[in-house]
Amino acid sequence: AGTEGRHYHLRALQPGGSGAPGWLVAEVSQQLVVRPMRSQILALLAWSGLAVVVVAILAGAWLARRTTRPLSKLAALVDEMVPDRLPVGFAGGFPDDEVGVLARGRCRHGEHLAVDVGLPELADLEQPVELRPQPLVVLMAVVVVAHHRILPRPGISLRTLAVRDWRPSSADPTIEATMSDATNPQPLGGNEMPRFGGIATFMRLPGTSGPADLDVAVVGVPLDIGTSNRPGARFGPRGIRDESVLLRPYNMATKAAPFDSLRIDDTGDVATSPYDLLAAVDAIESHFDGLLEHGVATAAMGGDHTIVLPILKAMAKRHGPVGLVHVDAHTDINDTMFGSKVAHGTPFRRAVEAGVLDCDRVVQIGVRGTGYAADDFDWSRQQGFRVVQAEECWHRSLEPLMAEVREQVGGGPVYLSFDIDGLDPAFAPGTGTPEVGGLTMPQALEVIRGCRGLDLVGCDVVEIAPIYDTSGMTSLVGANLLYEMLCVLPGVQYRD
Repeated sequence: AGTEGRHYHLRALQPGGSGAPGWLVAEVSQQLVVRPMRSQILALLAWSGLAVVVVAILAGAWLARRTTRPLSKLAALVDEMVPDRLPVGFAGGFPDDEVGVLARGRCRHGEHLAVDVGLPELADLEQPVELRPQPLVVLMAVVVVAHHRILPRPGISLRTLAVRDWRPSSADPTIEATMSDATNPQPLGGNEMPRFGGIATFMRLPGTSGPADLDVAVVGVPLDIGTSNRPGARFGPRGIRDESVLLRPYNMATKAAPFDSLRIDDTGDVATSPYDLLAAVDAIESHFDGLLEHGVATAAMGGDHTIVLPILKAMAKRHGPVGLVHVDAHTDINDTMFGSKVAHGTPFRRAVEAGVLDCDRVVQIGVRGTGYAADDFDWSRQQGFRVVQAEECWHRSLEPLMAEVREQVGGGPVYLSFDIDGLDPAFAPGTGTPEVGGLTMPQALEVIRGCRGLDLVGCDVVEIAPIYDTSGMTSLVGANLLYEMLCVLPGVQYRD
């Protein structure tokens, strides 16, 4: 009954009496260190568990070399016990034959299916196979998946992991591209959950991924204390997410498949102070520093245009000075606003002063309206920016313009910033500082789609204030613009 850690001089060791607690004692120079036995028990359990894992991995290696059954079949058996659905569009590259049936998981318990995939290593599947959910098969799938070091993430079923791991070396590139999306976070479809239900993330993405697991982080930046007229952009991220339920994963115009090509998820909002603008700006920069250290691209939902300054500062730390495609009714290059150096009308002057922009690779599109002096737009031009006033865009397609833009801003990392007031108020009335005579919605799409091929490292949609548009149309426009930006990010595949 000694006390743990205490030392005692003893001449003999005797076990405790009946019912007394057991103690493991160690003799050191005729001194006894009393330690409770539970420590040794835990250590024994830990080593035993490690041994089991090692044995399982070795067994997995043995099975992986000897089994000819694709993991998609094993996983299909597993999912008979836990019904699940593959991500939307997963089987799009499979022919509508036996392989397609198997890959889509449409086989049911007890069915027989003859499968001939035309690959030597899978030849045994030419014989009918009976699909039965057996515990042994479940264990095999788990062990083989563990052997290949594929760690499950929240919201991903074992079938998804197993199908991802089955990659025939001679696979057709179309099938490979289709299969590669199996573990990517996918928007929740309207046939799985009504569009008025489900999680309130952008496009109802899972919202469970950390930046280390992503290629693109969608992030909300709810801030509007930098506005000069009507506030309300703090509700922009929520409005965009609400209306994004109407979006689907494939772009039927450009054939872009962003969610198949890249791991994209909604990572939530920056915690911005609603009382202290400078503190909020620092918090935004710090938040984006944390995202960018994982090598992700960012897609931000504002928030007023003040947010772009700390984002650009974070971008420059990672990529160096960046080029910029800036769509806006205003140049946002004021020196001060009511005496303040930081506000939604000053970010690009501050960005130039901070050296985070490559000024010869900056284009501002859609600027217009009234000013305080005739040369209000000239400061931008003096820095090397190209300024395209809205009147130059009237009654024309902007595809030729975007060819020139790509020529100017290409050759390095580029950031895309879209202020919703760049559009005419007829298309987006829900904003703080609307200006008449703006871009049309088709022109906005031409601008964003015209950025395809650029080395885009980040993008944003800002200044959406849903409270001034009860129809929700401005938020819907913003959701579509952000989706279009995802479609032109580097690495996005385009379906034929």
